Amino acid sequence: MNGQIDDAVIDALTVEWDDQNSPPKPYIANVPPEARVIRDFLNTPFWGNRIRFIFSGVLERSGRISDESGFLFPEDLEPGDEPFDGVQMFDPLDTITLSDGAFDRLMSRYFRVVLDRAESLNLPITQEPWWGAFADATVQIEQRTN
Repeated sequence: MNGQIDDAVIDALTVEWDDQNSPPKPYIANVPPEARVIRDFLNTPFWGNRIRFIFSGVLERSGRISDESGFLFPEDLEPGDEPFDGVQMFDPLDTITLSDGAFDRLMSRYFRVVLDRAESLNLPITQEPWWGAFADATVQIEQRTN
């Protein structure tokens, strides 16, 4: 599948927290087939590493790629690459495009759930040196969505 995903589809995705498994983790729920790339990118047992890797990219609008999956902004394109508007998310099988606003709203919700739950559970990750910058970035991305 390649294509633009409607904002309503992205805005309908919910971010939840799984306390039933160890380790506890965030996950994207209510995922229709056309948004599978989002689910697969964000639903990872290694969410701390993923957050640490992507939060500054989301804030600064700079693409992040790991294991052939990630997201890109038009500013990340090399000469000769096919242009696009919005944000591309991709994996080895699919590429989808989200509007800038839908991407920011999704990541804002995802980061807020991570921040609130990790802090309320007093998870060790909240003591990592980068956690304060992540908390600040979450607030800035939330402000950008307003």
